[in-house]
Amino acid sequence: MDILFKNIDESIIFNPTTDFKPNAGWEENFQSFEKETLRSIINPAQNFETIRYIHEPYELDVSGVTTITSDVWFYFYFLDNAGGFTKGLDYSLVGISSQENMLMTKQSVKSFFRLEFYTTPDRETQKLVLAKDLSLPLGQKVFYTELKHNIHIPVFTGNNYRNSENMYLFWFPDDTVFTGMTFYMTARFFNAEDGTITRFMNNTHKTLVKDSDDLYYKVTFNRAEHTYDVYEYDSISKGSIRKGKYSAPINFYEMTL
Repeated sequence: MDILFKNIDESIIFNPTTDFKPNAGWEENFQSFEKETLRSIINPAQNFETIRYIHEPYELDVSGVTTITSDVWFYFYFLDNAGGFTKGLDYSLVGISSQENMLMTKQSVKSFFRLEFYTTPDRETQKLVLAKDLSLPLGQKVFYTELKHNIHIPVFTGNNYRNSENMYLFWFPDDTVFTGMTFYMTARFFNAEDGTITRFMNNTHKTLVKDSDDLYYKVTFNRAEHTYDVYEYDSISKGSIRKGKYSAPINFYEMTL
């Protein structure tokens, strides 16, 4: 077909059914964009998986016999009826009766402690990077004479033979996603009995709570050994006394202020 040049205006009439396909190639381009997006999200060259870290082993002396263990211990003390913590290892202090505890009712099963790990102890700049739940049924048991049955107490331990899920933390194996290896751990209790949330301190001897000193333990990860350590923390000592061992558990106390 030849198009001849003329210096006068002419009209070209097209059939109404003519389809110029202005969207030609859109579907192919969208599929290409979709594949590229998926490749950027699921990149085999990047490692977004976490691995398991175990509590740093330590020596445990029982009746003169020394063994090496990685057991980790947590104690959560509620404020008792006398205004202290002497009898604080008791869920009845927060409304979960010993009967409900024994029968493992919904109020008991759905209640849990949450360990929260932050980038700094400063609330103005910190970011939450990790959380771990310790549900009431995973805690230790004691025999309750009034019911002649075992009930749970707010004490948690983890070892390779029982409650192993309590002893592990999961973190990244390299710096691909996050470069930090030191975090600050605090705790809260979520009570399914009445819907309340209880915050905890790391000591009992404060009349004025300062978040950066009184709410956290310092947790350090060792990528080479796949272990973690827990230390006492305040803004002065910066964390030097190791906690989590059988003889030196990680103690949290209900916030009283």
